[in-house]
Amino acid sequence: MRARNLLAAGAAVIATLSLSGCLVAPDHGPYTYDRGDRVDSDGNRDVGWCVEHPDNAHCRDAR
Repeated sequence: MRARNLLAAGAAVIATLSLSGCLVAPDHGPYTYDRGDRVDSDGNRDVGWCVEHPDNAHCRDAR
């Protein structure tokens, strides 16, 4: 019975630690919009972003 309790406790600790490993991608905004592309603050360009997101307010305004 003691082995089962240790196994259960170990599994609970491992499960808790694995959940804390979630990563959230950092946001590189603010964004600017140029000819249908979205450009982040580092100068990286998402080519054709407005084609994939036509309902975005920035894309609608650029038409």
